Amino acid sequence: LMQGISLLAIGNRTYGTWAYHLAQSLRWFHPDVLIQLVHEPDTVKDVDTSVFDVMTEIDAQDARRGGKLSPSWAKLRMVNYYPLSWEKVMFLDVDALAIAPFMHLFDLDSEFKIHTWATTDQKDGVFGNMLWLKIHDMRRIFDLPDEVIPGTNSSFQVMKLGDEAEKIYQEAQEAYVHFEANYSSRHLHMQWGKRRNHNAALPDELFFNVALARRSGYDGLKPILFHTTGDGRLDLD
Repeated sequence: LMQGISLLAIGNRTYGTWAYHLAQSLRWFHPDVLIQLVHEPDTVKDVDTSVFDVMTEIDAQDARRGGKLSPSWAKLRMVNYYPLSWEKVMFLDVDALAIAPFMHLFDLDSEFKIHTWATTDQKDGVFGNMLWLKIHDMRRIFDLPDEVIPGTNSSFQVMKLGDEAEKIYQEAQEAYVHFEANYSSRHLHMQWGKRRNHNAALPDELFFNVALARRSGYDGLKPILFHTTGDGRLDLD
């Protein structure tokens, strides 16, 4: 069974450096794991790319939106870059390090899983685990069915490559384009990224939430614990 981990580095060399360190930490636990880096060329200047098994250059139109760097759009387009020979893919954000074995996370009981803090079936108010939009706005803007809405963290995804995963990515892209054409980041309940104004970036997690909310019974997944740092130490409690 061909399976591997896909990482994304766009923007500046910081992301290429982070990807390198993440890859090294992944190989500490599983030396033979296959690792792909989808990247812009400038991100890997002076970075030792021998740690990656597959180097894939991302198209500029997928890394940028309207001429601006768009990590969220790039993540929604990743399905176009996963190696065709792989049957399963784990996507990880690069601002992380592996601190435990993880190959069991490839075991799937469905076609697509994404880290999900919680779900809600509320009609109104703010969903504490997904603050991008108020619930009633989300249902109205995207014409969502009366099903639970997942609050995802797209830093971790694992999937079987095939029609279902492609449909989720495609529907998330369509939701992004719909929102971009009719609204702006000022309509968000909470803005994302460094630029907090009407030109702020749109969060890819919002659009994954929309695609998954259209699937009855999606209850999400908490396969890993996200540890935060404080005073230079890992908080493992």
